Amino acid sequence: MKRMHKFWMYLVCLLLVSSVAAAFVACTPDEPVGPLPATYTITVAEYDKTMGSVDVSAPESADGYVEGESVTVTVTPNNGYEVESFVVSDHADAVLTEGSYTFQVTGNVTITVTFVETHIDVPSTYTVTVSEYDETMGSVDVSAPESADGYVEGESVTVTVTPNNGYEVESFVVSDHA
Repeated sequence: MKRMHKFWMYLVCLLLVSSVAAAFVACTPDEPVGPLPATYTITVAEYDKTMGSVDVSAPESADGYVEGESVTVTVTPNNGYEVESFVVSDHADAVLTEGSYTFQVTGNVTITVTFVETHIDVPSTYTVTVSEYDETMGSVDVSAPESADGYVEGESVTVTVTPNNGYEVESFVVSDHA
C-alpha cells in the first residue's frame, strides 16, 4: 500500500508541475498570440547614385515590411538630372508626386528608378545683317537683340529705314539666307 501511495503522490506532483509549467509558458508576454503577420522585402534596383537618390521609409519590424504597412519612396534627382522613369513592381499606378510615392505593402516589391541628364532646350539665335547702302541717301537702324548671342528665335526685330531729304526707299528686301 505504501508503494501505491508513493505512486499516486508522484503522479499528482508530476501533474501539478506540468500544469504550472504549461501555465507559465502560456502566460509569457513575449509569445505571439495567433499567427505571425506576413513580412516582405522592398528592393531598390541598381541606379547611378551620381545622378540622384532613392530612399525608402524604414520597416516597422526587424523582420521586414509587414503586410498593410504604409511605405514612402522618396526620389531626389541631383542638379542637372531628372527622373526618366519610376516603376514599383505590382503597382502599375505608381506616380511620383513632388518626388515621393506612398503605398501599402501587399508583397515583395522592387523599385526601379532611371535618371537622365536634364535636357535644356537652347534656343536658336540669329543675326540680322544690313547690306551695304549709301549713307548719304539715308539710314537703316536695327533694334538691339535681347541676347548677347544674337536674336533669339521668336524675338521681334524692328528695322527702321529713314531716307534723307530728297530721297525715298526704292526697295526693302528681307531674306533668311546668309
